[in-house]
Amino acid sequence: MIRLRGYVLGRFRVLADDRPIDGFKTRKSRSLLGFLMLNAGRSYAREVLVAKVWGEDRAGDTLKALRQELWTIRTAFRDAGVAAEDILTLGGDEVTFTVPPEFWLDAREFAKAMESLPADTEIPVDADQAAGLEAAMALYDDDLLPGIYDDWCLFPREALRDRFISGLEMLLFRHQGRASWDAAVACAKRLLDADPLLEHVHRDLMRTYFAKGNRPAALRQFEQCKRLLQRELGIEPMAETVELYRAIREEHSISVDRGAHPESAELLQRTRIPSPPTGDAIAELRALKRDLRTADRRIDQVIHEIAGR
Repeated sequence: MIRLRGYVLGRFRVLADDRPIDGFKTRKSRSLLGFLMLNAGRSYAREVLVAKVWGEDRAGDTLKALRQELWTIRTAFRDAGVAAEDILTLGGDEVTFTVPPEFWLDAREFAKAMESLPADTEIPVDADQAAGLEAAMALYDDDLLPGIYDDWCLFPREALRDRFISGLEMLLFRHQGRASWDAAVACAKRLLDADPLLEHVHRDLMRTYFAKGNRPAALRQFEQCKRLLQRELGIEPMAETVELYRAIREEHSISVDRGAHPESAELLQRTRIPSPPTGDAIAELRALKRDLRTADRRIDQVIHEIAGR
């Protein structure tokens, strides 16, 4: 039995017994197969698939275009030695990606790994949960199908991305609590790679640099944060961020070794920001954040389409 593995977090890939399956050359074929793999086991009418993948771009015969993409996908599976008719079922008006027992999908494994974790990123996770988080974070190579702007993938892309950021914040909180400063720095940097405008993470990185004895790096991090906020949003850092910067700058005569100088720990505790809001407020803020990101990506898409004309 051939083992199938699908990758939709980052570069799109499908492997059969660890061999790449070629043939998914077009953006529409990757979008269509990505949607079907993420919704494996469900049947979709052809008109629904056209609406999902082609959206409002209905120039020409889109049902014919769908047939061509389905033929391309099945041909690629057959060429790889996979029984395409057992994987991609075309029954009358409906299309189904049937889930074989050996099928593995990175996004599905990532979502399963995140299901059992607490919603609050500042609730400590135990060793087993931390190990699961590390494995989940390793699966997240990049956002869901980057470069594909079809409407169907915008919400799941943001939902998976939010889970990724939440998972990293849980790990960061754990590393800080255990004084694992190098791991905390790596985690904070990955968070900022994902979203450079997470100001609270800039503060966490400043505190972490300070705690591990790298006061200059902590001060540079503030300057970087300040430049980013001014350039991208036209705003100044929050009062908490400025307070932390001043506290670190003014402690130039105090060693920042936590073990030898408890005043360093007191400084970090004094400048720690309050816990974030909970419940409905978090849900509303995350929904607003998703809407803003979606609008931003749609604008990028329109600019790209106009520039290509």
